[in-house]
Amino acid sequence: MTITPRTALLCDMYRREDNGKGLLIGIYPQDVVFPLFPATGAFVLYVQCTFSAAGSLSLVLRVQHSNGQEAMIDGSLDVLSPQTTSWLPVPLPPMTFEADTNLVASYRDEAGKWIEFFSIPIRKGPIPGTP
Repeated sequence: MTITPRTALLCDMYRREDNGKGLLIGIYPQDVVFPLFPATGAFVLYVQCTFSAAGSLSLVLRVQHSNGQEAMIDGSLDVLSPQTTSWLPVPLPPMTFEADTNLVASYRDEAGKWIEFFSIPIRKGPIPGTP
């Protein structure tokens, strides 16, 4: 039984409303821009996954960037319906960026191989919408 991440969105925060709907705040559509380096960001990776079977499934994610930082996220969840797709909010630990880089997310498949499913540029520049 496997969980396979397909794609993801990067955002500042995820909240679940009282009515059960999810709310993404501060979505990064194409890149993350900081006015200065070094800069620290704490993000949420909102991951679209498919589930091969019902039952208790585990997932190991690795998030890293070329400045050398890496975070491992290891979790499990109970899947009620096989062959379904769902979105999972994954809070990331704070990461410090020293220079332009790419933030890359991978998952470990059943054979232990890391499969990249998401990448977004992190760069220094003017914040969009500011003078």
